[in-house]
Amino acid sequence: MTDDVLRKFRELRQKGWMFGAALGAAKTSVKAAPYIQRGLIRIRLEPEHESYWDVYGEEGMTKKDIRLTNQLIEREGLWWACSEARASKKDPWVQADSIGMLIGQDPDLDGYAFGLLEAALEKLDGLFQEDADEMSQMATYAAGDAE
Repeated sequence: MTDDVLRKFRELRQKGWMFGAALGAAKTSVKAAPYIQRGLIRIRLEPEHESYWDVYGEEGMTKKDIRLTNQLIEREGLWWACSEARASKKDPWVQADSIGMLIGQDPDLDGYAFGLLEAALEKLDGLFQEDADEMSQMATYAAGDAE
């Protein structure tokens, strides 16, 4: 385990994460960091356009719970998060995964950030593979032209 993974793992454990989930999230976070720095993957936040209550309803909630939830949404906002990837900075962003109905902008997105990053890493691998396949095809054609 690298020092960076261990540091993130300890941070998540202090937040109350279970051992396995904290370890997986820490590894994903460290693996994603260089790609984030290079501008090849990102998590984008936008205000949620759907109503929280249209999605979840009020059934089983007390009037006090509804009032407190409304106050929290008013104060923190309701967000949609999307992970995206691109093979190079000149390529357009391609969506990997998304989740909505997030109250507030917790840096870990209530734990969802790591799943979004994992999806972005998988999407990036696919984009790199597409580029490699395209280069292989061009090399095959070039070799055929040389004969």
